[in-house]
Amino acid sequence: MQNFLMKYCRIASGIPPYKIARMLGIDTCTYKAIECGDILITPEQATLFGKFYTLVPNYIYQEALQTDLLLTKMAIIRILERKVQELQEQLGQ
Repeated sequence: MQNFLMKYCRIASGIPPYKIARMLGIDTCTYKAIECGDILITPEQATLFGKFYTLVPNYIYQEALQTDLLLTKMAIIRILERKVQELQEQLGQ
C-alpha cells in the first residue's frame, strides 16, 4: 500500500523521485520502494523528509507505520480465510 503522504508531497511539489532520494541519502529504487510501501521509512528518513517539506516528521513516520500495520492485518486475514476454507473442506469430507 502506497505511502500517500509522501507521494502527494512529491507530486504537488513537482520534484522528481531521484532528487528526493538524494536528499534522503538513498538511491531512487529505495525511495520508490518506500513510497510504494514495500519498505518502511526510517525515523531518520522521515525527519529529513519532514524538514524538506516543512512537515511534522512524526506525521510521515506514523502514516508509514499505519500503512504497514494495515498490510500486516490484511495478510493475516488472507491466511485465516484460507485456513477456514481448509477446515470447511475437511468437515465436508
